[in-house]
Amino acid sequence: MKYIRYALFFINLTCVFLFLISCLAPFINPQIFWFSGFAGLGFLPLLLANFFWIAFWILFKRKFALVSLIALLLGSWNIVNHVSVASCPTVSAGNSFSIMSFNVKVFDLYTWNNYPGSRDALLRVIEYANPDVLCLQEFYENDLEQQSALTSLKMRYPYFHFHKILTLNGHSHWGIATFSKFPITGRNAIEFPDAFQNQAVATDIIIQGDTLRVFNAHLQSIFLDRDDFANLTGANGSEKIEPSFWRIFRKMKDAFIKRAAQAEILAEQIAESPYKVFVCADFNDTPNSYTYRVVSEGLNDSFKAAGCGIGRTFSSQRPLLRIDYILADKRIRIHSHQVIRNFTSDHFGVKASFDL
Repeated sequence: MKYIRYALFFINLTCVFLFLISCLAPFINPQIFWFSGFAGLGFLPLLLANFFWIAFWILFKRKFALVSLIALLLGSWNIVNHVSVASCPTVSAGNSFSIMSFNVKVFDLYTWNNYPGSRDALLRVIEYANPDVLCLQEFYENDLEQQSALTSLKMRYPYFHFHKILTLNGHSHWGIATFSKFPITGRNAIEFPDAFQNQAVATDIIIQGDTLRVFNAHLQSIFLDRDDFANLTGANGSEKIEPSFWRIFRKMKDAFIKRAAQAEILAEQIAESPYKVFVCADFNDTPNSYTYRVVSEGLNDSFKAAGCGIGRTFSSQRPLLRIDYILADKRIRIHSHQVIRNFTSDHFGVKASFDL
């Protein structure tokens, strides 16, 4: 029994060590040491593992529980990036305005959900949320459609900034779009080198008599597809599980490295802004990442200020992931933060309210 106890304690120590390594991930540039990206992803599972060991040792050997407890205290600064215990206010002040960030997955153009009404369902989600400023990543527009997504949204948002990343056949456009009920006075695109679908835009909007710069960003995607997971699990009858694992590994590694470079470009643009800023973004990365730390430097996270719970925004594969964000200039007051749940896109919308 004694040897079993010490074997379990060794496993506990391993969990503590890996947890502390994970806590350091935001400070390690994946361009220099790519393993830090994977270490950061392990934060939540390792956090839960250490909570388990505390409960376990309280029952069987109380002094051993101190090891995981001390580790959690050392990493507590990072826990608040993932979990909020606020009261989750949803009522905004009378003079507030709202901003929403939403990856609409090209309005399910390729019918991944096998639901022909996906686009209209996503537009209804937006209509229900009714933000004053709307930032959409993975936006799609077809000029040949009489009632396209752009046409529908322009009825509610007279001002918009649609940056086209790709155009095919002269009428099908893919890109990133910012819509506003307030006047837009400036539009700029932020190009990321060696990126195909991932870009950012900066839009200057006059709100409450003040010019604000809204950054709408979609950082490097991993581009995992169904075949990756089918091969990994053997669901398609393939025996090539190991090659599929390494294929996923390489995609993730490349994405960590590219996102780090993109985050630095975006952070530089934010720092150079002559106006107060907002950042609406699909980072494709967790709060325990180099990407998040670099871009959020000097800004307030609406979830940390007014959210509650875990703040999950990604509905697929890893259900606890928070990868969509609204960040605000510290001179701007944050009133509320909401996650707008839907299962038509693989992302949930994020909405927050502010005043100047």
